[in-house]
Amino acid sequence: MSMASVAVRRGIRVFASYGLATLATYVLAAVAATQWMLASLTEGSGGAAAPSALLATLQDLWGLLPSFGPIVALAMGIGLLVASGLTWFAPALRGVGLVAAGTVAMIGVQVALHQLPGFIPGARAGGAGATLAQGIAGGVGGYIYYLLRRT
Repeated sequence: MSMASVAVRRGIRVFASYGLATLATYVLAAVAATQWMLASLTEGSGGAAAPSALLATLQDLWGLLPSFGPIVALAMGIGLLVASGLTWFAPALRGVGLVAAGTVAMIGVQVALHQLPGFIPGARAGGAGATLAQGIAGGVGGYIYYLLRRT
């Protein structure tokens, strides 16, 4: 097998791993954002009914994609790229580094969105809990990237 073929296969694997990790992060982050928004809207009224909460979540998965999807993709791309570069010299720390990078990237997104009222409706809902949920979504994405890249 030629060196060019190996490089192409490796590149495809890196981009596929990034795509799957980013998709998982987006889905988790969008679901978390929807649930925080529903909780803040229905606070004190007993919560939203399960069917309407599920419908709202499914609608938000599609509806947030044009605005929130590219933000998640950019944040995860930068975070995972930086973490991959930094852990190149310490391979034993790669898993921790990628999880931390995803977490920090998504917390950064949440903090940045708090500064832009009206950009994404509801992005300001939830406070520290919503920020933590976004960070967990990013950490899961970083871990997925780590698992897909180590094999």
